[in-house]
Amino acid sequence: MTTDTPWPSSLAVRIPRCLTPAAAALLLATLCLLAGSVRADELRELEFEELDASGIMTDDPEAAVLVVETTVMPLSFFSRGGIRRVREPETGIYHVIVDAGVHHLEISADGYLRLRMPRRNYEPRSGRKIRVRAKPHFGAAAAFDAARPELRLDFTPPSGAEVYVQLDDNPPQKLDFSRGYITLRPVPGTHTVRVYAGGRVWEQTLELEVGEQYREAIALAGGTASDFAAAHPGNLFIESTPPGATVYLNQVEQQGVTPLSLTDLQPGSYQVEVVLAQHLPAAQQGEVRELDYTTIRVELTPNYGRVEVGSQPGGALVYLNDEQRGTTPLSTRLEAGIYPLRLVQEMYHDAHDTLRIEPGTQFSHIYELQPRFGTVDVTSEPAGARVRVDEASWGVTPLRREQVLSGRHVIQVELQGYPPQQREVQVRDAQTHTAHFDLSRSVGYLTATSEPPGATVVVRESGRELGRTPLTRVPLQPGSYTLLFRLPDHDEAVHLVPVAPGDTPRVQVPLTRHVGHVRVESTPSGARILLDGEPRGHTPQVLRDVPTGRHLLRLEREGFDPDTQPVHVQHGVVLDYRVTLGSAGTEAWRARRARARKLAVVPGLGQLVSPGQRWRGLLYAGGIGAAGYLAHDAHTRYDRAQTEYDAALQAYRATYFQAAMDQQHGAALRARDDMGSARRHFTMTLAAAVAVYGVQWLDALLFGGGRLEAFTRPTALAAPDPALPATTTAAGLELAWRFRSP
Repeated sequence: MTTDTPWPSSLAVRIPRCLTPAAAALLLATLCLLAGSVRADELRELEFEELDASGIMTDDPEAAVLVVETTVMPLSFFSRGGIRRVREPETGIYHVIVDAGVHHLEISADGYLRLRMPRRNYEPRSGRKIRVRAKPHFGAAAAFDAARPELRLDFTPPSGAEVYVQLDDNPPQKLDFSRGYITLRPVPGTHTVRVYAGGRVWEQTLELEVGEQYREAIALAGGTASDFAAAHPGNLFIESTPPGATVYLNQVEQQGVTPLSLTDLQPGSYQVEVVLAQHLPAAQQGEVRELDYTTIRVELTPNYGRVEVGSQPGGALVYLNDEQRGTTPLSTRLEAGIYPLRLVQEMYHDAHDTLRIEPGTQFSHIYELQPRFGTVDVTSEPAGARVRVDEASWGVTPLRREQVLSGRHVIQVELQGYPPQQREVQVRDAQTHTAHFDLSRSVGYLTATSEPPGATVVVRESGRELGRTPLTRVPLQPGSYTLLFRLPDHDEAVHLVPVAPGDTPRVQVPLTRHVGHVRVESTPSGARILLDGEPRGHTPQVLRDVPTGRHLLRLEREGFDPDTQPVHVQHGVVLDYRVTLGSAGTEAWRARRARARKLAVVPGLGQLVSPGQRWRGLLYAGGIGAAGYLAHDAHTRYDRAQTEYDAALQAYRATYFQAAMDQQHGAALRARDDMGSARRHFTMTLAAAVAVYGVQWLDALLFGGGRLEAFTRPTALAAPDPALPATTTAAGLELAWRFRSP
């Protein structure tokens, strides 16, 4: 570092003139308290939470009220916006009357850090309510860090410029802004921060508060009339016992931990603060001289104790300060402070305690966990009943469950041939409860099946629907029941069933399917008949015993159009189906197929003229076109590579210099590789084009012209002849349902 670099000379600390001697003394005492070795419980913190303020207001149109509930007393209140008065109507309740407007209220109590409330706008006649309590304190190192505000300086220095940061009247420190920012952790209060870089300076006076975060963007101004020249730097080596501590140099947190070597420091006096978890913070004053090396050694005082926690039974989760630390038995080291302890074990009540850890002490204790369960015995007469508790299966009676969670439970027992029973029990901690069930044969259980299954079973006497077959163990009261079995398109079956207490009657009922008949005739005759896709002979023919319901009738004959007709067969009715088969559709289909096969010489054209295949034709044509384009591109690249190869050989033969010969030889090799690649691509695309062409030609040969669609006639139903008997046959009788061809 050179000494002729110009710097602004304004390095003096600016002390506000409004700072009274009393305020200066208070600030000095605060600094001493933070920098000195203090016990963890000598200075605690306050915390607050917002409460519902519904119905709280004041009659004064120019004031507002803040109601404070607290467990820390007495409290003092301060606000620059003005506090009119503070009343304490009862112990632990404060009414703070403030002027309407914005307030940054501060609350203090002896032995606690000052609690600074967020800035709030207090509307006229409005009211707020908060609760103030002591914040749990966990160690001097944490308190040291929490008591300091955080100031982030965002700055991108000029290229190659060294950046110095000065806090108040301390010597400037050379800091690294390579990340685009640095973070300072000064003590609370008013500070003047200066940043020097490239002969320019940025200066700002800031009021920093406890625990707050601040962010400033650095914008350098021009140099001053008299510039500051940096002196020859010195060095500072800081080591601590034990090592690994964080170092604050004149309230600026340094990167790295002890042992720490700091270089390029401006000569002057530096306050060194060393902070390590589970140790008390320590502070020393060091003097840095030009071109010298100063060493500071710090012995840190331990601020922890050892804790050993056990439980009976073991394996309980251990929470310290609501943070899980492990399971019992637990042995750990804790920083001095006050810790709420909680042990959590399934089926046991939580154990709570408060640990006060002093430096150098040891706490050891085994906690007896209280059971949160009881024992339940379940019996039945007769035994063997299935037991369910809260919908969970436990087994069969008699049984004992020793660890049942305390509280209300529903026990249900079921045994074949007996009605299910249930009962509520209240299980209490460490007590045994007995639940006995006396089952009786008060009902019977019905099992019913039908062929085919799916029939609806109805009790004729009451109209009660029992469900669909197969039915299993349907409870019925003793008596005689007439059961009706109903299934669509089947005859209704009736069955009489007597039911006795504890009896399990079984009923199996066959159901008769409704059928009808269909007479099928065609012109010309000899057409193949398919009923629902199943072959049923050739016309003319009477299809007997066709199940009732809707069916699909199809006639097929070589050289004629297929004819498809939906028919609805009714019970005991003969349907007459006559049709004249045409050939117009078949002829058109044959012509379309022949045309598609002829046009298949043009890729995709055979599919484009076939209904339902146009998208395939476009796909084939596009594939052939793409293959042709790629083949043409490969051929063009081959010609270009051939030209480059010939040119490289000619240039190779014409030169006498070895370097040029090597260059042309390499160009010729590359051109030859390009020729081989283009030839392979051409062959592949040509093979693909041939394959696509063959596939489309075979497709047109097999499927050209599309499908031969069946001719479907609209259904023409006539009302059944009332004079026709219910058991109409197909022999020479008038037909109740007729289907005529047009």
